[in-house]
Amino acid sequence: MRTGLPAAVFTAFAAAFAAAPLAGHAVQGGPLPGPLPLFSADNWWNADVSAAPVDSNRVVFIAWIGATKGMLMVDQDHRFLFETWNTRCLPAGSASCAWRAGSGAVFSLDSNARRPDGWTSADAAGLAILPGLVRYEEATETGPVLHAFRVTLRDSNGYVYPASHVAGSNPNAPPLGTRLRLKASKDLSTFPAIARKIFQAMKTYGLIVADNGTDLYMQGTYDTRWDNGVLNPAFSGIHGTSRP
Repeated sequence: MRTGLPAAVFTAFAAAFAAAPLAGHAVQGGPLPGPLPLFSADNWWNADVSAAPVDSNRVVFIAWIGATKGMLMVDQDHRFLFETWNTRCLPAGSASCAWRAGSGAVFSLDSNARRPDGWTSADAAGLAILPGLVRYEEATETGPVLHAFRVTLRDSNGYVYPASHVAGSNPNAPPLGTRLRLKASKDLSTFPAIARKIFQAMKTYGLIVADNGTDLYMQGTYDTRWDNGVLNPAFSGIHGTSRP
């Protein structure tokens, strides 16, 4: 699924599962452990920021933004999230290849512990990826989406809590860990229901800058039910300037 804020594309992150010392059998695309959203209610991914004060340097950040294969595994029984970066099976094409990754991180779904300062993860910011992805069920079933989304920008400048890792030093760019928020005054009444739920979550919980990449890319889990014919036009109506 690929759609987005103009300068922002809503794309799918393919979740894959590989052999690991987990209880039971690995299931690709299997259900997540409840209750949702992931992590506790007071975790940074689930914090309501609709009334939070705005950053004094927001004009510079927004002006800079607008100017222009990973692997996730969840141990349901023990409630651990495993995420890796640059994951591949070597030697490629071999039936007996061994899985390798450039980096990896383990997160307990029952803890708000962040990565130590200076540590990265599968995201440059040192944050977990999975809790920042929107799932099809969240966007289509009864009830609001209850968490923030991860988002990328083309560069960054240091990091702020809850991020733990540096990936850029552009003085005009915001730091990794910055929380963006859709303007409360943005009228969502004309958007399709599925887009309204996603955009309302952007107002309530915001987007956390998690990595360097294409400006304002946010992501959803891989699901063939996403309808780009609905999502692409909707996301074209949300712009980087639609911020507090």
